[in-house]
Order: sequence, then structure tokens, then C-alpha cells
Amino acid sequence: MSDDQAQAGQNETGGQGESSQPQPPIQIRAQFLRDASFEAPNGPLPLVGAQQQPNISINMNIKHRPVPQIGHEVILTLTAESKLGDTTLFLAEVHYGALVTLAEGMSEQAIGAALVIEVPRLIFPYVRRVATEMVTEGGFPPLVLNPVDFVAFAKNAKVEPLGDAPAPGGATLQ
Repeated sequence: MSDDQAQAGQNETGGQGESSQPQPPIQIRAQFLRDASFEAPNGPLPLVGAQQQPNISINMNIKHRPVPQIGHEVILTLTAESKLGDTTLFLAEVHYGALVTLAEGMSEQAIGAALVIEVPRLIFPYVRRVATEMVTEGGFPPLVLNPVDFVAFAKNAKVEPLGDAPAPGGATLQ
């Protein structure tokens, strides 16, 4: 078989093979920044000459709901609050979403894991980037967020609905 014939055969097979290949279990249709806010009531001024490190608390929340003709909407919310004593340095909140389609035939358990573990794992780097940029632009040192174990997060979280959607779910961990 000549090289031309081999390439033609690969192209024909590749073209046919694409339609018969199984779809990935999660397809992200869109990612978006739903809401972001940053408040620094005193700016970075309280940090000047401070003898102690500020306390930073991080809270995360995952909510999801079905979306007709697409699949599901997943919103990962990250709230970071920094205080020095009783003085609030900053409050940053990011609501980042994804519209996803899940493979047909997934079990309810697999759907739950995809919506509360896998999709948040995929969009977390974007949430982290937005939050870090807001804090840095606010005049503070970069917010360093470690990777999140979303499996442990899901096990320790409480379920919350997203909006008024029927039978939604979600998770919050503080």
C-alpha cells in the first residue's frame, strides 16, 4: 500500500470513527463569571506596620440545577474574607458557572458526582484566578488557594438548592 493510499484509508476510517466514538461523560458547553465582588473598606492601609498576620477565611459553595435542552448549570462560589483583629481588610466573592451536558445513561450517583465533584474540579482554576486577581488589584498580596479535594468536600458538605429550580442540589463547606 502506498503512502497516499494509507493516508486516504486513515482519513476515511478517522472520519467514520469520529461519529461512532463515545461522547465524554461531561461536556462543558459554556463557562461564565456569574457575579464577582470585592470590598476593601480600609484598603490595604491596616497592613502597613502590622505586627501580626491577617486571618483569612475561605468558604465554598456548589449549587446545580437542571437546564432544559442543555443539561445542568453548576455554580461554584468562593468567598474569601481577611481580617486583622476586628478590622475587615477585604471580602472577595466569586460566583463562577458552567453549563454542562452529561452523557446519557449515567446513574443518579454518577450524575451527582459529576455535578458536585467533577465539574467544580474543572472550573476551580478559573475561580481561583478571578479571586486572586481581585485581591491583588485591591492592593493586597496574592490570595494563595491550594487545590481542593472535591471528593472530601462533597462528603462533608450540606446540600442547598440553586434558586427556585425543582429538585436542585448543591453543597456548602466552610
